Amino acid sequence: MAASAPKFAKPPAIRQSSDVTWFQSETKLTTTSTKYKQIIKVATGNNYDVTLVITELGPNDAGTYKIAVKNKADEITANVNLNFSNEDDAAAAAPAANSAEGTAPTFIQ
Repeated sequence: MAASAPKFAKPPAIRQSSDVTWFQSETKLTTTSTKYKQIIKVATGNNYDVTLVITELGPNDAGTYKIAVKNKADEITANVNLNFSNEDDAAAAAPAANSAEGTAPTFIQ
């Protein structure tokens, strides 16, 4: 009996595993805790959407968040700033209508 080449139901593919790490400022976050949860979804092909869910947001959660994704070939990072303001702060920061400086001019005759 002659030997034949192997047949694959799907073409073989190499999938590198990546390590995903989240930081708040310089503090490493545990994404298996009740406070932080990581969600990874396949977007297209080898592209993924990675989301960090933060429960019970509070003032201490404000700051810079960094994601670092590393595999055997390379490492990539991205930062995002999370800021909070209340309605009073937003109203005070909003400029008055029709005024470049935020205060309408007054004319005296």
